[in-house]
Amino acid sequence: MKDFTKDKIEEIPEDSNEFLNQEEIEEEIKVFLDGFFAKTKEIIDFENNNIREYQFQEPSVDYTRVRRFLISAINNLHSIDNKLVNGLLLKLYKDEESLYEAYIDYQSRNRITAIVFEKHFLGNLKQYKTLATDLENIKAKVANLESLSKTLDHKLTKLKIDLEELEGSEYKALEKEIKQTNKRLADAYFDRESSHQKLIQLNEEMKFFKETLSVLFKDAYETKREHYFKEWRKVINIKCYYLDKLLWFEASESTMVQKFFLNSDIEGNYDIKTFIKYYLKNIDSEKSKNAEWHNYLHSVIKVLE
Repeated sequence: MKDFTKDKIEEIPEDSNEFLNQEEIEEEIKVFLDGFFAKTKEIIDFENNNIREYQFQEPSVDYTRVRRFLISAINNLHSIDNKLVNGLLLKLYKDEESLYEAYIDYQSRNRITAIVFEKHFLGNLKQYKTLATDLENIKAKVANLESLSKTLDHKLTKLKIDLEELEGSEYKALEKEIKQTNKRLADAYFDRESSHQKLIQLNEEMKFFKETLSVLFKDAYETKREHYFKEWRKVINIKCYYLDKLLWFEASESTMVQKFFLNSDIEGNYDIKTFIKYYLKNIDSEKSKNAEWHNYLHSVIKVLE
């Protein structure tokens, strides 16, 4: 698939094709994007309403970068005390997991602008359908005229051979048929050439249409997509922040977790930073086997500091 969205067209020329109505297309793009992102908007609006209702605060730390270890910490603490992840903590954990999975799916489906443009938008556009139909019709006409020209040319050659063996009235009848066939062949050649020129013109119009439209679409689509990327990530960040705070509050209240901290010589507060340092101390000797995880934990420490 050619990525038309990489092309740069500053503006639509004044003498552009009559079918290319910029205002109409911009309105169709807007309508498409409103529908395409409707579910996304519904999810984010719902989450933002909850954030406002409960007066949740956005953290200064980017907890989306901490999330991987946060989930690991939840699983580890749950293995220490299987009653820890319950009630409100469990609900928040499931909410965040569901929201994050939807976010990843959203990124995957909407990452490549050209695919959305070709697969979801262009094929449903009225002006594109009209042009595509005209293009297919003229292609079919050119193919039919080429076939007809070959048939008539072959027939004319045979008639001329047959004419050499005739005389009298039969000769005149066949001569008349040859003239008629010649005229049909000339007309077919003329129509084929005219149709071929029309095909070239329509191909150019289609190319111009798609390349021009892709620029209008790309700007509008990517602006809206990035807006929802940021909004969705912000919601996940807030959820992770409160999930982290609630997790360590529950952990600090758990006798089994307290005992684990004591037996493991874990010093510091009941928080994710303390737990990461504990992990780093324990995987240091094996960091060659866990280089990626080890480096990630060090990056998380920097995020939290």
